[in-house]
Amino acid sequence: MNETLRETAKTLARAIKDSDVYKSWLQAQENLNERHAARVMLRDLQRAQAELMRKVQTGEPVTPEDEAHWQRTVETVAYNPYVAAVLQAEQALARLLAEINEIIAAELDLGTQDPDGPSDGEEGKGGPPPPRSRLWVPGHP
Repeated sequence: MNETLRETAKTLARAIKDSDVYKSWLQAQENLNERHAARVMLRDLQRAQAELMRKVQTGEPVTPEDEAHWQRTVETVAYNPYVAAVLQAEQALARLLAEINEIIAAELDLGTQDPDGPSDGEEGKGGPPPPRSRLWVPGHP
């Protein structure tokens, strides 16, 4: 990578760090890290998600018991404001980064045209899908 691009990328990173979205994400992470129970809840949620994803990726069936366990875990986590804040902040940061990526791709004319016609940016019509939460929900790819 040439030095001009490297410096431009660093400038963009600094701008992201100055954004309210990034600052909210940092604050949510800090609040979570100060609370052991919230960290454990998030870890349990991530483990349950990873196990379900592993089953899906290896072709193992996701049983009703697996789905029920996932649902109970999500419901429990939803009651913890610190975990919920982290998940919401992560989703907002992912949307910001996806939007930046879309702008760069559009400026470079990468993937902005559907082979069947012009793109209007809607999912299924050549545009990128909208950003999603990192949480996987059974029944949704």
